[in-house]
Amino acid sequence: MINISIGNIFTRYIAPLGLTLALAGCASSGINNSYYLLNVSQTADELQQPSINKSKQLLVEPVVLADFLNQKFLVMQKNNQLFVSATHQWAQPLAGSVTLAITDELRADLSAWRVSKSRLNPGNRTAYTLLVAIDQFHPNDKSLVSLKGSFQVRNGNDLVIEDHFFISQPLEQDGFSQSVFQLRDLLSQLAKKIANELAAIEG
Repeated sequence: MINISIGNIFTRYIAPLGLTLALAGCASSGINNSYYLLNVSQTADELQQPSINKSKQLLVEPVVLADFLNQKFLVMQKNNQLFVSATHQWAQPLAGSVTLAITDELRADLSAWRVSKSRLNPGNRTAYTLLVAIDQFHPNDKSLVSLKGSFQVRNGNDLVIEDHFFISQPLEQDGFSQSVFQLRDLLSQLAKKIANELAAIEG
């Protein structure tokens, strides 16, 4: 059974475990909230220009998050317990940010494809569609960040690809800011995996 605890419990149990995660504010009378962006703004030079002449189109469906991730508070895991920080929060809804990150990465990795979010092309029956479900997207008390879940690619009603993924890496330093940076890198690795599998079906 997973227990979710807030605020003081997070500070009491997690700070001594090596992931300090900038929790000093929780114990003070004047609490300062910190807000984190998963994606940074791209410049015009970094954005891939869309082309209507590309032969294949991929529509990215909204990412499905596990219930405990689908909230504004950042979490971390110790064994089968989840600890929630009341003062460290996502600046934007996480599901939308993850969907945007995967879409941007695939757009860069799949130069021969038109990649866009599905809501921009409703009812397009000739395109491939991608659905990603995420079960883990957080740090743990062993100073690791992990990304776990599954994805499907469909062409109309046909299931083209179905796969599972588990990607992790050691935290390079303590702090929520660092964990968010590395979680974003895990999404880049996931997008490359998806792009490679899509490239394999092209020929």
